[in-house]
Amino acid sequence: MAAGSMRSAPVVTSDTAGQHGQRRRQELIRLSVKLFAKKGYQAASLQDIADAFGILKGSLFHYIRSKDDLLYEIIQINFAEAQERIWKIAEEEAPAADRLARVIGAYVRFVSDRQDWVTVWLNNADFLSKPRRDEVRQTEHRYRDTVRRLVEGAQAEGALPDTLDPDVTTMTLLGSLNWVHRWYRKGTLSPDDIAERITAVYLRG
Repeated sequence: MAAGSMRSAPVVTSDTAGQHGQRRRQELIRLSVKLFAKKGYQAASLQDIADAFGILKGSLFHYIRSKDDLLYEIIQINFAEAQERIWKIAEEEAPAADRLARVIGAYVRFVSDRQDWVTVWLNNADFLSKPRRDEVRQTEHRYRDTVRRLVEGAQAEGALPDTLDPDVTTMTLLGSLNWVHRWYRKGTLSPDDIAERITAVYLRG
């Protein structure tokens, strides 16, 4: 080989190695979301996850400590995304009825965009260890309280009848929104169409 033609090996720094490991871990989480959504948390084994990820089962513990940790992290990532896309709308300065309508729209788009993630949360949170399960339920209760406040605010504004029970209205609305993950399919109604129809039922009678 002629002098000067030899290529230097790429330099692997701690930063690049760390970035590669983080990307791999994110890939593992995405694969696990798909697997849990398809098979269910209990039916999907660590061996299934390792096979999908293309590594030995023992090597999984380089990325995660336990299956419970993995499920918990998936749900927490989903909650963080929901906070940014849905729940911060509720704190804005606007009439409660307007915020409620926008929350409905954001919720439907969130569920349709992240169907697998929402499926894992709604179908599998009960399998978490009790302290984590309780933490998830507390977050869900905060969501419920937020919607209830918007419903009560819309009633005070006259946008919703004051004869409606706020608790029942809140629970049925959240039930309608959460159920979208079970039946939504691309190519039928768009998320905006679905949101408009749900909003019409609850805010326009």
